[in-house]
Order: sequence, then C-alpha cells, then structure tokens
Amino acid sequence: MKTTIKKITVLFFVSASLLGMVSCKEEQRILEPISTVVPSSARGGIGDLVNHHFDAQTMAAKIEARLQGKVPGFGYCIVVNGQVAAANGVGKARYNVDAPQRDYSENVIQDIGSCTKYFAALLAMKTLDGTGQPINTALERKIYTYFPYYFNASQDFKKVTFRDLMAHTSGVINYGGTLSNIEKTVEDGINETTDPSPLVSPRPFGQYDYQNINYVLLRYCTVYLAATQNATLNNELKAAENVVKQAIAAEANDNDGEFGLAVGPQTTVSVATAKNNLNIKICTWYQKLLREQIFQPAGLAQWNQVEFKAWGVPDNQKVKYYNTVNSNVQGYDSGNHLMEAAGAGGLKLSAMHMAQIVSAARANLVVQSDLLAKMKSGDGKGNQMGFDDAFTRPHGIYYHKNGSGAGNAVLFDFDGPGVNVQLVITTNTTGSEVTNTTVWADLFDQSWK
Repeated sequence: MKTTIKKITVLFFVSASLLGMVSCKEEQRILEPISTVVPSSARGGIGDLVNHHFDAQTMAAKIEARLQGKVPGFGYCIVVNGQVAAANGVGKARYNVDAPQRDYSENVIQDIGSCTKYFAALLAMKTLDGTGQPINTALERKIYTYFPYYFNASQDFKKVTFRDLMAHTSGVINYGGTLSNIEKTVEDGINETTDPSPLVSPRPFGQYDYQNINYVLLRYCTVYLAATQNATLNNELKAAENVVKQAIAAEANDNDGEFGLAVGPQTTVSVATAKNNLNIKICTWYQKLLREQIFQPAGLAQWNQVEFKAWGVPDNQKVKYYNTVNSNVQGYDSGNHLMEAAGAGGLKLSAMHMAQIVSAARANLVVQSDLLAKMKSGDGKGNQMGFDDAFTRPHGIYYHKNGSGAGNAVLFDFDGPGVNVQLVITTNTTGSEVTNTTVWADLFDQSWK
C-alpha cells in the first residue's frame, strides 16, 4: 500500500553549487563526469562532512556492508549541502569472463530503469513552466493536443491532464511502446469506473496506478509542448508531419500499388516510413531537451553525450549486467531504449551523475524551487510526480524513486529543516536490495550522531 503524504510542511533549498570528485581510477578518468572537482580518495573526499549531525561516512560504511558480495558490483554517491561527502564503487562492472575485467565505481554508467521518470518529470515541469502559466494551471492542461496531428483522441482520453500522467492517475491503457501502439492508447479510450466492465489494470481514471505508459506518453506531450516555445523544434515537427500528410495522400491516390510518395529523385517514402521518421524526430528531440534543459544546467561535463544506450567508454569497457554474482557466468548488454521506453525508463547514467543532478535540482540550478516542491506534493492526494513516494521520518521527508531495467538503481532526496542530503545507488543486476527504499531510509536514520 502506498504511504501517502498529504501535505509538505517544510521544504529547504540550498543554492550552493554542486562539487564533484575525481578518482585515480582509470575508468573515472575516461568518463570525466563532473567538471567542478575536489580531491578524493576511495570513499569520500572531504572528510567527515556532517549536516545537522548526519554522518555520510557512517552511511557509506553501512551501504557497503549491506551490499558487498550480494551483487556483482555497485556504486553510490552521497551529497550533503551540494558537496560529495562519500562515493565509491565495489565489485565488478565486468567479470573476467567478459574480459577485460573492470571494477565497478561510482562513475560506471549503466541503465537506471524507472529512475528515468524523475528526470522526465523535471523536464516536463520546466517545459510547463515555460508556458508562463502558474504551475498548478499548467499541470491541468489536457494532453490530447500534444501528439502527432493524425492521432484521433477518444472523448474520454481528452480529460487526461499532465498532472494525471505524472501522478499515475490517468487510467490510460498500455498497448506497448511503438508509435502505432501509442496511437492506439490515445484513440481507444481510458479505463473509468463508469465503464460497463472496468479493467482491473490500470485502475480507473483518478486512482493511483503506477504504469510506465504514463511517462511514455509524457515524452510526446513534453516535446509537442516544447515546440510551442521553440521555433526550430516546431518547424522540424511540422516538416515531418507534412511528409506524413503527403504520404497518406499519395497512398490514397496511388493506382499502381506502390503506396508511397516521391519526395526526391528516385526516392519513395511510404506512410509507415514517414511516420517512423516523425517518431525518430520526436524521440531525438526528447533526448536533446533532456540534455539541454536538465543535464547541462546540472553541470554534467558530458551533458551533450548522455543517451538511452551505453555511452562514454569503449565497447570493451561498457558495463555488463548479470543475473548472479557467479563470476563464471557471462553477462549481457542493455539496448537502446530511446524509441520505446524514453521517459519511462532506459536512461544510462552513473551514480555520480544522478546524485549531481538531484542535488543541482535541490539547489534551484535545474528548476525553480516551486517546481520541485510541486513534484513532491504531487496531485495533493499523496501521489508525487517523478518520485515513487516519501517516508515521513524523524529527520524530515525522504522522497525516493527506484528503477529496475537491466540493472537496479535508487535515488533519494532527504528533505527537512536543515537537511539537504541526496543518495544514489546503482548496481548491474536486478532483483537486488538496491530498490528496497525502506532499507536505505532506515540506514539514513541510523547514520546520525
């Protein structure tokens, strides 16, 4: 059962710049993830930094004791008041069976699964803020107008808002992540209590039900909303949509069975190809917006390289994923998730990258404080946006998001009076304790002096 937070009583934002750290490990030099650095050793580089008596080194030791030997490799980063207080990696990113062997570090880039939704929510909130409307008003915008022109939204779908998507209360039905399946989701209606036979899943409109399709749809809505604020994007979408229109017209008038449109010398574009090219345009722009609107202002040195596939190191250094800690079993790769999962999952980031962005967001460097506050308060019914939930504990409210893709990941924003701490843990396996947010909330509480 979801632990609900009806009201946020205190939000504390510190506008300090985030500091990173550089290690002597070779793979970290390859990645060079953070541009502003302070010296560091293996775990933590600035001593026993405390925040209202929180001891990051104590928590770091507890994290390592909890996970060591239970997963192939893991990395973590703890940020306190905008500075990296503790960070390390333990185990292997690649076993010797997938030679060359590689140690796991806090800078290993891997699939972060549904933690992607936190970054998708930041981008959506920032884009909604760009409308000039108060954020509560902007969140109530109906989403059906922010899709390719040929999507014919059902009448009940037209009631779904940005807030419904981001808080997982939309009732939209998941038919899959391809463009044709997205079109079916928009056109075939949502699940409602007034339906003759309401579905068991998703739960009806207005009720919380965590569904990846909400953030897949959010990808399209964010790009089309951004197009109202970006002339270049708008022109490119219109051009791609015009090709679709012309291809549809050509197919309707085609008498020789080719079902295509001549767009240049010896070039024919079918309707399917035209739609696919439009989808590529939408998804490519979504990645571009994340880079420019989220990763760059957060200060990532490689902001313009982040992708939904493995990046940042040569192929023989990329992380491998394992279903077991058995070092004799070969691992597997994570694919490119830009076209179907983007928004809901598939981003590839390191623990250090993630911690840097979450801390920068808390410091008003990515979005304004009222936007992050709205993500935390959500729909006013305890359903956060971009977070899974929150714990109310002695030291404040602990907002969290976990992810399961090819590997596991978790992020926390510990928020309370005098408390500004972020935690990220990643591992290259699934089914691990990394996604058990209660464990890390408990260890946080146990790390105070």
